[in-house]
Amino acid sequence: MALKSFTFLSDNALNYKGTSIGVKPPKGKARRNLRTRGEILQDLSRSANQHNGDTYTVVCWQAIDLARNMSKAKTHFFAITLKRNIASSDPLTLYSLVDADVLPFSILDKKYEHAAVVHPDPEIGHVQGVNPASILRDNEQERIRNGGLGAVLLMAVELAEDELHKTPEQAVIDTSCPTFQPLGLFKAHRDSIGRLPPMPKQIWRVCLKNALDGNAYAMTVQPRPTPP
Repeated sequence: MALKSFTFLSDNALNYKGTSIGVKPPKGKARRNLRTRGEILQDLSRSANQHNGDTYTVVCWQAIDLARNMSKAKTHFFAITLKRNIASSDPLTLYSLVDADVLPFSILDKKYEHAAVVHPDPEIGHVQGVNPASILRDNEQERIRNGGLGAVLLMAVELAEDELHKTPEQAVIDTSCPTFQPLGLFKAHRDSIGRLPPMPKQIWRVCLKNALDGNAYAMTVQPRPTPP
């Protein structure tokens, strides 16, 4: 089943080439090389559909340390910044990792206080005044009803060449074109990851980079496991 992903936009123009709040895209030849919001959202969603279960879910458990404190999924989210690999059309390798971090929901509460949520499918449209935290809460309750432990939020931002210096927090604040996914939390992950020691960023970041490069989620470059 395809992963549901959403984005918040200041307007409904998916063909617009400006992705930073308050910054208009350049004109002329420089504008031609920019990607539209629609292209970015489609690619971020395609990538997430491939990396959700075996990459993004695991790194959220490790980075937020959910096995030891599940309540942090209610107060913090995982933010990831990515660079598009233009030469790749494979959903596994559409993006290279720029950076990632665990951030508090207070950033999103302020950012999306008066925003609209837009689904990449134009037929679905948008709903005014919805915060990512409220969608996470709805997804969390659904997961629990179906036997899960809850949900955690992942937000992804594509950075252009001149934006690679931005921290994940700054990228989240600046962008008008992120996607976010509520990811299910399950006992099997808690039991397996809970047996491991806490994972510092310098370790899970390498594992995440390797996975986004099309390899296994591991500290060393290893072949990606073949799906059963």
